[in-house]
Order: sequence, then C-alpha cells, then structure tokens
Amino acid sequence: MRFRLSLILALALAWTGPALASSPDVERAKDLLQAGQFVEAVSALESGIARDQGDVEALTLLSYIYMKADMLKPALAQAEAAVRAAPNDADVLVLRALVLEALGEAEKASADYDRSIAIAPNAPALQNRAQLRLAAGDGEGALADLKAAYALNPSAPDIDYAIGVTLIELERPQEALAAFDLAISKQPGDARPLSQRAAALTELGRLEDALAAYKLAAKADPDNTLIRIGLGNAYAAVGEDNKALSTYAEAIRKDPKSKLAWWSRGALLSEKGRAKEAIEAYDRAVSLDPADAALLTDRGFTRYLTGDTDQALIDLDAAITIDPKLSIAFAYRAYVFFSEGQPDKALNDYDAALAINPQSVFALVNRAEALFDQNRFDRALRDVAEAIRIHPQPELYRFQGQIYAKMGDHLSATEAFDQAIQLNPQDAEALFRRARSKLELGDQAGADMDRAQALKLNPKVEAQTAEAEA
Repeated sequence: MRFRLSLILALALAWTGPALASSPDVERAKDLLQAGQFVEAVSALESGIARDQGDVEALTLLSYIYMKADMLKPALAQAEAAVRAAPNDADVLVLRALVLEALGEAEKASADYDRSIAIAPNAPALQNRAQLRLAAGDGEGALADLKAAYALNPSAPDIDYAIGVTLIELERPQEALAAFDLAISKQPGDARPLSQRAAALTELGRLEDALAAYKLAAKADPDNTLIRIGLGNAYAAVGEDNKALSTYAEAIRKDPKSKLAWWSRGALLSEKGRAKEAIEAYDRAVSLDPADAALLTDRGFTRYLTGDTDQALIDLDAAITIDPKLSIAFAYRAYVFFSEGQPDKALNDYDAALAINPQSVFALVNRAEALFDQNRFDRALRDVAEAIRIHPQPELYRFQGQIYAKMGDHLSATEAFDQAIQLNPQDAEALFRRARSKLELGDQAGADMDRAQALKLNPKVEAQTAEAEA
C-alpha cells in the first residue's frame, strides 16, 4: 500500500500552495526535474531559497528531490522549513508526514496527517494515514480512512486497491473481491489488483478462478517474482504439481535470491513426500535468510520426516529461540517429542503452542492424540471437539468416535462415525469402526452391512486398523 510517488510528483510538478506564482528558480527547477536533471534542479532551488527562505514551493521541491534520492534527513529539514513557512497548508504537512514515515517516525507522521486532514480533508493524507493504521493493527480505522478518501476522489484506482487489501487483512475476502474488480475496471493492466484478486479468490475457495486470475497477473507483470510464486501456489492448490514446480523453477531462474521461491518449492516437495529434494530447496532458502523462524520450522519438520531427528530438533529449537511466539514451531517440536517417545515434553510444547494460538487445529488434534495415548479421554475429547468447531473434517469425527469407543460409549461413538461417513462416504475406516460399535450395541445387521461396505472400499481396512491400534 504505497501512494508516495504520485503524491510527491503532484507536489513537485503541480504545486497549489500559498505562492501566487512560481519564482523563476522554481520554474527552471521544474523544467530540470521533467528532464531528469536532479543535480541541476537542486542548484536552482538552493539559489531560490537563498534569496527567499520562505519560498514554500522551492522548499517542497527540494524536499521531494532529496526524498527521491533517499536522502531522508535533508528531505526532512526542507519539509520542516516548508511547514514553518506555511504551517496551515495541508499539502506541506502531508509531505513532511511522508518523510517522517520513511524515517520510521510513525507517530509523528500520523500527527501530521491528522493536522492535514483537520485543515482540509484530502485523499492523500487519508490514504497514508490508513496505511499507518493498518500497520498498527487498526484495520477498521484504516478502512474508514480509505472510504473517506474514496468519497473525495472516487476515480483513483489506488484507493479501490487499498480498500481491497485492507478488507483482506480484515478477513472479508468477498468484499475485497468487489474492490479489486473496481480497481481493475479502472486500470485493466495493473498487476497488483489482479494478483490480490487471485488471493481473495483463493481465500473464498474458488481455486480454479484464482488460478485464472494469477495467470492474468503474471501476464501483466511477467517479471514479478511474488506473482509468479502465487501462480505456482495456485497450480499446487488445484493439484497440478508439475506445473507448480516448473513455475517455482522459473521464478528461481529469474530471481535466484528469492527466499520465498525456494521455500515454496520446498514446501510442495515436502507435502508430496519428496523430503530429500525438499531439504535441498529449504537449505537454499535458509542460506538466504538464516534467521527466518518460520522457514527453520518448516525445514526442521521436513528433516524429521527424513529420519534426521537431531537436525530437526536443532532447527526447531533455533526457530523457538528466534521467535518464542511462533505457535507452529512448538507444535512441530511437540510432534517430534511424542513420536520419539517423550509424551510429557510433547504435551508441554502442545500447551505452549495453544497458549499462543488457541485456533491451531494441528496442535489441538495432536495434543488430543497424546492425551488419548495416556487414556486421558475427557481432555482428548475437548481438544477434538474444539478442532471440529474450527474446521470440521471426516478424520476428526472418526477420531472422536474412536475415543468414545475406547471409553465404552458406543452410542456416542456411532454418532461421531455417522458424521464422518456423512462427510466422506468412502471412509472405510469409519465404516469399519462404526460396524464394531454397532455390534457392541447389539445391531448385528447394521454391523455386518458396515463391515461389508468397509471391506469393499478397502480390503485391508481390518488389518490396517488393527495395526494402528497395536
């Protein structure tokens, strides 16, 4: 969400501040700016300011040039001089706010935006204040500012785009989609709303539509690495793994230092059971950013899948040290501990993971399995029920039924298996387990029917279930 360039150019080349007419030095500087001769423009402006230290337009233009050259402290000095000369000019306050924001002075920048808006409500100040509010976690405040900016300037496509991004942050993808559609209608070739529209479609589960949208975005900006990675992710989401991997490879070819491209490739390879290849990709990603806790977490878990427990724990320990608030790192380390016969350590880590993120289905389900292994059935049931509330899946209902059956409550077990089978009629294990519970309830006919159907779907289900329970 960046609006700086268009605003600064407007300030630089179409100043409408308190000066009635530009000085000759400013006019010359504008011509030099248009020609890209920034050093000469600086000289012209310095001459003008030396003659008139209250020349707001000259001060503003000089601040703009310094900002463009990333000379932020000199840019701030000129902007402050302009504010002293015209303390009630809304545009000058916006310029100083932009420089302050670039310097990381968010509170001071926000105060200048507030003053600018109080003097004369204007879209640039509202847009940029929205950016600060969103960064501070105030999504609703950001959205209110952007809607106010839109009311002042409904033709600006950047505002539609910014509204869409904010709605995505607020987890309102359907509304975001409408905002991106409006932005695209104003600038059909702009890759930004095209790619964000694809992200919104992904959130809505419209995966084929998302893939088509990413293709359009990649066509609009073929050198954009992030869009190409998004396209790869879209291919993976619809099961076109080979196309996904080739798309990641293309992103890496264009930008070998893209951590995200290597990471995405590693994640897909790991998901597809190609753990050794995944580790190679993760290694490249980690070499580009050794302090990324989430990346180390993913590599650590994949290392465990290759049987390298020691290195897996090294990665996971490092991730937790770097970011003690990373829930999934604790959850993955817990998984390793439990799998390696250390249930107490596992439960401690699952507790830590859920204290950070109570909505983690992975942590809830795996903690439930650890509790189930210790015959702590009531707590296991609570975790599974919470996981089902967050994200109902047939496997979770099947596990719930398994716990009830272990407790001897075959009526509740049957009801849970019913839910699993309703969601997935091809779930042979749920059918087989329901058959056993029906038999316990005295329903021989129902049990025989379920068992026959389970064996028809999977002739090995009886042996597999017995092995899982061993």
